[in-house]
Amino acid sequence: MTERAIVPRAAGDAPGGTPQVAERVAERVAERVAERVAERVAERVARVIRRIIGVPDYDAYVAHMRAHHPGQHPMCERDFQQERLTARYSRPGNRCC
Repeated sequence: MTERAIVPRAAGDAPGGTPQVAERVAERVAERVAERVAERVAERVARVIRRIIGVPDYDAYVAHMRAHHPGQHPMCERDFQQERLTARYSRPGNRCC
């Protein structure tokens, strides 16, 4: 049988860690939450801007197809973009300029 040497723990090795470790963990969690919030806000702002200038939203199209037309396969993104541009510019009276 092997004998184990008893090694005293350092202050930072105590179960549960030290207040400094807990503070660093809390800071990291807060940073991650702030990053996620910023990403969500940026995505929403981008989506609103796209709607204002008339860029079609492929993700909304796919969600609509899944919710309302489950038996049909949605178009690929390239075909969707092309179809939306064709629909938008094929009617000359539908533009302001």
